[in-house]
Amino acid sequence: MKTHFDIFTYEFDHSDFQCKKIELFFKEAKKYGYLNNTDWKRLNIERLTPPSGNLWISFYDDQIVSMNGVQQIKYHDYNCWRLLSRGCSLPIVNKILSKNCLSKNFISRSFSLLHIVSKQLDWLDYINQEGYLPVITANAPKNNDDAGKSFKMYNKIMPLLEKQDICKRIDKDILLYGCKQDIYKINIHNYRKARSDEIAKQAQ
Repeated sequence: MKTHFDIFTYEFDHSDFQCKKIELFFKEAKKYGYLNNTDWKRLNIERLTPPSGNLWISFYDDQIVSMNGVQQIKYHDYNCWRLLSRGCSLPIVNKILSKNCLSKNFISRSFSLLHIVSKQLDWLDYINQEGYLPVITANAPKNNDDAGKSFKMYNKIMPLLEKQDICKRIDKDILLYGCKQDIYKINIHNYRKARSDEIAKQAQ
């Protein structure tokens, strides 16, 4: 399915074709220091496989340029799902957005926020009939192993989304998979409205 100009996004189907494309993506990710997306082990694909998770891969010019997962996590007694798990986009994605984006709203300048979060919420709506808690986590950066992704998420992206009432921090320094992280609850209504407004602007 087309998600942005010439970028097409699909659910990972574990086919040989998609697996080979992901392995090529691993090589590109390694060049940029995105170490969590450099092999199957680091990707933790078992956590991103239904029914406990899923993975979306985005193609541009027949190559994967972005991948973003969703996974169920243990958080108190909630039916909690972590969005944008193992999220990673190559620099070309930002170039495409910057070239075609006229809005100054942050959502419109983030491919994963504008397009992938919506798909993940749709999937969660489909599989969860009794409600769920959608969250995005951000860990305090300790080094440059992820080429600055943690720094940007922790210090800029999530605080900005919180100011826009798209999310709210509900916990801090929670140990998750060996790493202390802040947990932000997504306000589904506010997110969908902000996204809808941006999509409408782009259609004008």
